[in-house]
Amino acid sequence: MPSISVLQLACGDLSINDPLWLTAQAFVREWFKPGLLMSPPSGDLIFKHSAAAFLAYRIFNQLLFPLRVDGGIGLASVTEDLSLDQERARAYAETVLEQSQRFASSTVLYNADFLEDAIVNTQLLHWADLKANQSEIQALLTLLYELHYPLYLAEDMQEEKHLVRGIQRIWQAKSKYLVQDEKLAAYQILDLSAPKAVRYRDIHEELDRSHYYVTGFFKKGYAASIARIAQTSRQNIDYHLQNGRFAWERDTAAALVLQLAREEAAL
Repeated sequence: MPSISVLQLACGDLSINDPLWLTAQAFVREWFKPGLLMSPPSGDLIFKHSAAAFLAYRIFNQLLFPLRVDGGIGLASVTEDLSLDQERARAYAETVLEQSQRFASSTVLYNADFLEDAIVNTQLLHWADLKANQSEIQALLTLLYELHYPLYLAEDMQEEKHLVRGIQRIWQAKSKYLVQDEKLAAYQILDLSAPKAVRYRDIHEELDRSHYYVTGFFKKGYAASIARIAQTSRQNIDYHLQNGRFAWERDTAAALVLQLAREEAAL
């Protein structure tokens, strides 16, 4: 049955007119254009699928770091009254957004008013804990890895031609927040003149089916390019990629995408 998914965000004291927020919104709306049903002025994003809503939250989390970003994802089946379906999904999202803000760090929760919601939310909390245990530098670098190999859904995202330009604008907009953190201040300026080509592979295709668990969403070969962009050493990037558990975070996020698709199909 067709569905509708609402993503609501809370970004602390960040104003809806702040250049960083506006730039991030424009970036996500463009990249997820195939999966968006609409993006009303309220700032909510309305998707065809909850998996796309989760990936959009994950990107917002990367774009807006070091700011805290909480999210609520509401999912409702589509009936003959689409406006009523939107309101139902929005109400579901509001409920879990309020709960997500009670945790110690950035969190997103899911609500489809379905028996298995608790299972999905336990996985979401595990993923959020992985993110929270990354250092400030590692959390910052996740976006630069994403620039090379994004978690991608061909049905809901497009191969963004202006990905580099968009990330450059994001970095400029959040430089005032980076300079406030002694550890992040050294990463204020990026060199995006020659990044390695972006690898676009749908999550369902990229899944390594030779294993009995979700894996295969972290590839080697990007450390040198990330080091050039961040203007640091290859050894420094290698250290953060390994100790920041980039592979485990990405595999866990991909597993959530697959789980959300299964939950949606069961509605």
